Amino acid sequence: MRLIILVAIVFVAYMLIKGFLSGARKKPSVAPPLHHRHETMVRCEVCDLHILKTEALYSNDKYFCSNKHLKEYIGARHAK
Repeated sequence: MRLIILVAIVFVAYMLIKGFLSGARKKPSVAPPLHHRHETMVRCEVCDLHILKTEALYSNDKYFCSNKHLKEYIGARHAK
């Protein structure tokens, strides 16, 4: 019985020391940037939502987040 307990203690000590030493050798990891390039944000003329310029719809020097808002804006301008 003593032999089993001694083997267990030696095993746990070995695992702790191994984990500690391997953690000390590792360089701290730095999270990579989410975007590798700078992307401009624009504001939807209807709902004021900010979206990426590359994903926005563009018409008459205005940006829109969806086709629905583009049509709403055009319809509101013609109603005046």
